[in-house]
Amino acid sequence: MNFRFLLIILSFIIIGFSGGWIARGWLVSGSIVSNPTIVESIHPKTQITINNKRTGLAKEFTNTDSPVTDISPQNKRDSITEPKNDGVAVFILFNKLLGAHRYDEAMDLYQQQYNEQVIFELKGVVLDHLQRLLSAQDQNNFSELANLFLAVYYDDIDVLLLLAHFNNINGLYMEAINIYQLSNSYAYSNVQQQKVLASFNQFVESIDRFYTEKEDWFSLINLYTHIDAVGLLTSHYQYRQAIIHHKSGDNFSAIEQLKQLEDDSLVGGQAMEALEKLTGSNIQPNNPWQGAERVALQQRGNQYLVDLGINRRDNVTLLIDTGASMTTLSRSSFLSLNSNNQAVKVGQRLFQTANGVVKGAVYSMPQLTIGSFAMRNVQVAVLDFTMSSGVDGLLGMNVLGQFRFQIDQDNTSLYLNKK
Repeated sequence: MNFRFLLIILSFIIIGFSGGWIARGWLVSGSIVSNPTIVESIHPKTQITINNKRTGLAKEFTNTDSPVTDISPQNKRDSITEPKNDGVAVFILFNKLLGAHRYDEAMDLYQQQYNEQVIFELKGVVLDHLQRLLSAQDQNNFSELANLFLAVYYDDIDVLLLLAHFNNINGLYMEAINIYQLSNSYAYSNVQQQKVLASFNQFVESIDRFYTEKEDWFSLINLYTHIDAVGLLTSHYQYRQAIIHHKSGDNFSAIEQLKQLEDDSLVGGQAMEALEKLTGSNIQPNNPWQGAERVALQQRGNQYLVDLGINRRDNVTLLIDTGASMTTLSRSSFLSLNSNNQAVKVGQRLFQTANGVVKGAVYSMPQLTIGSFAMRNVQVAVLDFTMSSGVDGLLGMNVLGQFRFQIDQDNTSLYLNKK
């Protein structure tokens, strides 16, 4: 009897033990372990659940470290580890690299991805991070990340438009127009074209309003002239430019421009009405060049060079470029200045050049002189580019825009009047 009782007990033990292993196998091969909503974190004791509006994956951190929290320099290398082979861990690591401003490593990680959904998520993170840098006015980090991204994805409309906005809020209006022109050339779909157009129109309207409130008609004329030069001047903007010519006292240019618009389907009626008022009035144009100072120019082909004094110790020869927001020196010319140690570095920015978007250092110069006019604390960009012999850089609108200016091609002269 006892022997039979022991056999029954032993049988129950064996069945229970076997059932446990079978159940464990079901759990391992089933939804509990393979469920992608529970993953192991970079930190051993952290688990992350995913359910996010952007990713569809929810984030919940059981430890105190956030993937977007900035990391102190001494702990950066230790606290960021290699990514796991899943999108969630890549997403977390990418956030950490951006938070630590390790943009080169972040972009290396970005380029290693082949899953379209993961790339889409990381692109959203890049845009959010750039937007936060814009809001924080962190020019250096914005320039570094945007430069690294556009060096590979040069035709990315979203990042280019953020760069245009960056130039806008920093007062680099001509550079912003150049980026809009570049964005327009890369807008391959109707959706992209409409996005670029909407952003550009908003930009132009805001700058027009800014200069109109100051009654700075010459800066507005220069703005629309550059828009025309890059091929973005619509008939609506051409009509607006004609009205601004009239407000500045240049009725001759206003009339000539309005005549070109008489048959336009969009603004023809307005142009004919404005033209009738101007030609039927006795308004006499002012002479904005009365008392202007003449500065001699050198001509090279269809371009003009002018001498500029720097800090009372140096002279440079610059190519006049009304399409450049900022006066620019080549790095070799800057380093050869006797007074370069007086320049104060204020940051880095991105500039549109013939070779694409490039990053350059921006310095504040204590004094610049052109003709008899002296300007203090003027910003100058220093870029790695090669100019033709005898040319040190470009004279941009941050200098020219302080004057009413006119280039007299017949007499090879630049006429300047203070606004």
